[in-house]
Amino acid sequence: FTGLAPGSYEVWVRNATTTCPVEWASVIQLSDPPLPVINNVASTNPTDCGAANGTINIAASAGTGTFQYSISGQSGPWQSSASFTGLAPGSYSVWVRNATTTCPVAWTSIITLSDPPLPVINNVASTNPTDCGAANGTINIAASAGTGAFQYSISGQNGPWQTNASFAGLAPGSYEV
Repeated sequence: FTGLAPGSYEVWVRNATTTCPVEWASVIQLSDPPLPVINNVASTNPTDCGAANGTINIAASAGTGTFQYSISGQSGPWQSSASFTGLAPGSYSVWVRNATTTCPVAWTSIITLSDPPLPVINNVASTNPTDCGAANGTINIAASAGTGAFQYSISGQNGPWQTNASFAGLAPGSYEV
């Protein structure tokens, strides 16, 4: 008998003439293989805005043999490594199954990888040049949040950029902080 589902089975044998049935002394119990157990999921967020260097590492036990892992839900794709690297910010659904592709189980929560906080420009203080044609105006920038040291520009996103938040020797004009 093949292709049997988990359950209890009574075994009997009889003559081909359908006489003399005999029962095996005990019931045969077929069980599902043990489910994998996801013990822990550890993650690291990407290190900078727009970076794709986040990680998810899965620790699993029980189950049968080796495991397959997915961070894209039950439909996969699946891989044999419990480590996922090069991840962008986003939401990830962690699943583990036996390497025989049976018994998939989900982690209890969605893993969310986030960009670090954006810098915040708190204040911009400026002084106008002191006289017509003078180039002695200043712009001072105060910023917070973000991560690490900042760079500053008064020429828009394309820079040039500098590590000092103070700009001096400025002529009259428009500046984009």
